[in-house]
Amino acid sequence: MLKNIKQRISTNLHLIFIIFFALILSFSLIYINSTNNILGHSYRDAYLYLIQALKWSGYSITGYDYVNYLSPLIPFLTAILFKLGFVSETSLFLTSGIFYCIGIIGLYFLLNLRFNKTISTFGAILYGSLSINLMWAGNGTLDIPSIALSILA
Repeated sequence: MLKNIKQRISTNLHLIFIIFFALILSFSLIYINSTNNILGHSYRDAYLYLIQALKWSGYSITGYDYVNYLSPLIPFLTAILFKLGFVSETSLFLTSGIFYCIGIIGLYFLLNLRFNKTISTFGAILYGSLSINLMWAGNGTLDIPSIALSILA
């Protein structure tokens, strides 16, 4: 039994590393975005997604009818967190940060179709640590979640 577990861990060591890398990176970016404004940007569309999520979770907000034409996936998932009692912009950061983690793991599996595990691991780490992705990950916009869904498709 113990030998079987050790064999599984040794064959999936690359995947375990990628999962830990993605989780640490995603949660650190969510923490940075929710506690400090280190990047110095205020993304207006993230607040529009929050308004739409608030409307879908049952809070009455008037005067924002133009948010009905936004992409519905991220506000819908954020509204689920709002209904669970986590009404904060951190819920939106968490939703987009989870997609960042899914995108890194998905890219590993996508690269693993053509390349060996070492190159797939390097490619996923490269994608996860690109400065443009780090800037947009976990801030509530749709850029990284749309890339993650494209990778999964």
